[in-house]
Amino acid sequence: MSRRAPCARFTPTRPARSVASRSCIPGPARRWMMRSSTGEDLVELSTHGGLVVPAAAVAALLAAGARPARPGEFTRRAVLNGKLDLLQAEATADLIDAGSPAQARRALHQLDRGLSTRLAELRSELLELEALIAYEIDFPDEDEGPVAPERVVRAWQAARGRIAGLLDTAPEGERLREGALLVIAGRPNAGKSSLFNALLGTERAIVTEVPGTTRDAVEAHAVLEGFPFRLVDTAGLRESDDRVERLGIEVSRKYLAAADLVIFCRDAGCEMRDAGSQEFLATCRAPVIEVVTKIDLAVRPTARPPDRPGVSVVTGRWATWSRW
Repeated sequence: MSRRAPCARFTPTRPARSVASRSCIPGPARRWMMRSSTGEDLVELSTHGGLVVPAAAVAALLAAGARPARPGEFTRRAVLNGKLDLLQAEATADLIDAGSPAQARRALHQLDRGLSTRLAELRSELLELEALIAYEIDFPDEDEGPVAPERVVRAWQAARGRIAGLLDTAPEGERLREGALLVIAGRPNAGKSSLFNALLGTERAIVTEVPGTTRDAVEAHAVLEGFPFRLVDTAGLRESDDRVERLGIEVSRKYLAAADLVIFCRDAGCEMRDAGSQEFLATCRAPVIEVVTKIDLAVRPTARPPDRPGVSVVTGRWATWSRW
């Protein structure tokens, strides 16, 4: 238990001489915190900004016997003193490591006991179910009579439903933490690598006019519309006699099998309904977004669905066929 010391203002009894003491002492800068985030007594020091003054203050504290906090030490103390549970401690690390607004929102929700509350409710339901079963086993001949089977079934179904709900959210949480796997696929020279570079905003993959330039999967992390993604540029899907290219295509198929979302690129100047592409789209289990690339080279959009997006990484233009 922490001592509840009254808040107080500290006033120097003699003129301060050092840079650190002059910066820290004036005003109500140092206070005892009655309710700290760690559950322990805390002294807060506020200094002027800049580089020299805070460094001088830290140096003075170290000279007086203080030491820098170890990584995660305040969170550890908060857990030991009952201020945070383990899920909230994990959320603290997730918030620090968040690389996108969506990850930060999820971490803040968990830090606010979002998941902890759901687990506490599940614990209560399991304890109720256990109590009903134990009562039926230990006291079968009580005056109140046996526990109605319907009551036990309802308690069991409630607990089972809550567990199923928690398990259903696990894949979503993993995608949000690690990034959803977005795979860019298509035939060779369909503009996959150009689109990959455009989404990243940097020249990450090699782009040439030679079909089959990409021989292996290229992966990079990106934040799109506030959500984290693992973007993967893959080798063009086709039959090939080249051993190295066949290995790259096999790697591409493995990524496609694990994908959360697939962007399938079609060259605007090529046939839109080739048999190989149709076979791939029929067997793909992940949601597929068909994108027509190189629309700056297309003469006119003949016989194409109106809702299919088109893009040109050269001009930066995007459109749906109905807008052309």
